[in-house]
Amino acid sequence: MIQLLRRILLLAGLCLATWHFWFTPPTLIAARAIDFNQEYLRKYGPRPRYAFGAMGAAEALIRRTTNPGSAAAFRAERISSRSIPPSPSSPASFAPDLAAAAAGRGPLASRFSHSFVFFDSAHPLVLPFAGPLRQSLRRTNFLNAYTQAGGRDVELMIFPEPHSSSAPASVMYPLRARAWLFAAAALGLYLLLGLARSSGARHDPLPLAVLDLAAATTDAFFFGLPLLVCYSTQAALDDPLGGPVFSWAVSLILAGGLLVLARRAAWRLRLTESALRLETLISSTEVPLTSLSTAAFHLTPDGGETTGIDLRLVDGRIIPIDWTGLIDFLPVLDHLRRHGLLLERRAAPANL
Repeated sequence: MIQLLRRILLLAGLCLATWHFWFTPPTLIAARAIDFNQEYLRKYGPRPRYAFGAMGAAEALIRRTTNPGSAAAFRAERISSRSIPPSPSSPASFAPDLAAAAAGRGPLASRFSHSFVFFDSAHPLVLPFAGPLRQSLRRTNFLNAYTQAGGRDVELMIFPEPHSSSAPASVMYPLRARAWLFAAAALGLYLLLGLARSSGARHDPLPLAVLDLAAATTDAFFFGLPLLVCYSTQAALDDPLGGPVFSWAVSLILAGGLLVLARRAAWRLRLTESALRLETLISSTEVPLTSLSTAAFHLTPDGGETTGIDLRLVDGRIIPIDWTGLIDFLPVLDHLRRHGLLLERRAAPANL
């Protein structure tokens, strides 16, 4: 069972690593300190140069017809339907910290991207605004709303689908920094449990290890893929029968492949002075030499190559053993020869 445990730990660790690597919060909230005077000048102020032609005329017409006339009127127009109350728990430094982050300074600078500072909706700085923002979204169908913090205007924007935002990776994938711990632990345990010295004929462990790593890595990729392609981790969990079901079905099939590899790795043919012990993943069978009638080489249909041996018991049963991919099989043949059980006196292939 140690071979099965090795692969379970490897697969579980890599799947946890993938989950942490692509996990996203259910909702993101972006915030920025907004100066409506500057916003008004940016949108309706004088242009340093004008575009000519129909597009230039259309732009000038739109600016004239939508111009509210002043920065105060522009502010009132924006917040009239999208205003949420200030939070008493919001610190007075919230708006200054947002402004500093836009300049690349302060404690929130690492969260800044595309004019906004991004937070998980459960972050203490924006948690008081999460509920009012959701209500505003349902009422107005606008993602953004306005509030005040420390006497300054703040624009908030909610992202129910985090992958549609431009949040920095540290906010979009908050657990990514620890993903490598699970991968390293899984690989370390897999290798550590495989250090036990093995005896007897068995499958070559090196090709099996390569197949294990390839299967487990591919399995973990398909396990975590829905977290990447869906709008958020929560969206993938809320609709498992949509896109995720195919990816998780592939992951389950690959997990079955690891079970097959575990069975091959657990197979052993051990020798004792009076018996052969055949070990599999879930059982162990001891065949006393006194119960053996003969042991004959198993030949290919054309009789030109030996592929294993057939252990013929005195009760008429035959136990076929294919030595393809096995190592340390020569001691088994020598043991059978010493006891006069080999029916044919042919040499085994040199690579055994």
